[in-house]
Amino acid sequence: MSGQARADAVRIANDELDKRLRALAATIPVELLHTDPGGGQWTLAENLAHIAEFSRFFADDVAAQLKDEGVAVGRTHEHPGRNAAVAAAAGQSLDNLREALDTALAALAEQLGQLRSEHLDHMGHNRKYGPEHLQRFLERYVLEHKAAHAQQLETTMDAVRQR
Repeated sequence: MSGQARADAVRIANDELDKRLRALAATIPVELLHTDPGGGQWTLAENLAHIAEFSRFFADDVAAQLKDEGVAVGRTHEHPGRNAAVAAAAGQSLDNLREALDTALAALAEQLGQLRSEHLDHMGHNRKYGPEHLQRFLERYVLEHKAAHAQQLETTMDAVRQR
């Protein structure tokens, strides 16, 4: 892939994942939102809160990388903002979680709208994995992460429906 096609491919993949996440969020029954799925897994509310939080977080990381090549980005599972968002989900309504999800997905899509194919070769310093190209960062923290959480939402919905 050359020219603007590489950046377009990232945006297209992100848009498809956003559609999937929004569609899944739209099917969550309010009465199952805070149901414990068992097995130490997150509730549907916790999943939605995390997806919204990481989308906002990585929108900021993308903005930083577009502005300053080599900037430190990424995080570990112990990041306080990540954990606080999951913990705060217990007190949130489905409408609030869906609204936060939609807003966060839009913010990340807006940042990806600034992406040009040449940006994908920029090196950043991933706090967890060390030096990596923006292309790999986006694959790992945006596309693969969203796909995994879409699958987790589906699995969690199945689990809570059976409880």
